[in-house]
Amino acid sequence: MVIPPGFRFVAGVNNPTGFPGSPSNYVRYDGPAAVFAEPQPMSDANPAFGAFRDTDCSSPLVVQVHALTKLGLSCTPTTRMQVSQAADEPNDQAVPPGGKALVLVAGSGVSQLYVIVQGT
Repeated sequence: MVIPPGFRFVAGVNNPTGFPGSPSNYVRYDGPAAVFAEPQPMSDANPAFGAFRDTDCSSPLVVQVHALTKLGLSCTPTTRMQVSQAADEPNDQAVPPGGKALVLVAGSGVSQLYVIVQGT
């Protein structure tokens, strides 16, 4: 996974498993506001993911991951967000075990990029 230039690490959460398997990891980066309006370069840098598409806070992909609120995601009726999932995963579904997704949120003068890596 490639994080585009201009983005900086903000916070991360690791959810270890209580049994054999890999932990889930959730990370937030902040970057230029213009990336939200034109996410194609981010898609191009991550060809294993599909194109970004609009969604909202009711998406199962976002609802499933409570850790995103710990990283600063604030969902309101006016929150603008886009998601990109691994190309072999169904759109707007919860991220399956071992799955990955990117959530791009339009912030105040910034684009917030949330990286979801579900454990197994």
